[in-house]
Amino acid sequence: MPVADVNAHDGRIIVKTQFHERHLVQQVPGARYDRSEGHWTIPLSWSSCVTLRGIFGDSLTGTPEFASWSWALY
Repeated sequence: MPVADVNAHDGRIIVKTQFHERHLVQQVPGARYDRSEGHWTIPLSWSSCVTLRGIFGDSLTGTPEFASWSWALY
């Protein structure tokens, strides 16, 4: 199950996925895998948020920080 978090300092969305979900997260424009941290980073934007939700649907969960950022932006 993918989990999204916000790193406002770097201006990126952090997404932790299982290995078998890598082909899905690669569909998000600007997605990069950070080997040192073991997670994906995606540009912090509303379109990235919508794309993540479109790809993962209800299986995407977000941290409280991600939820408050997305609600504030919405």
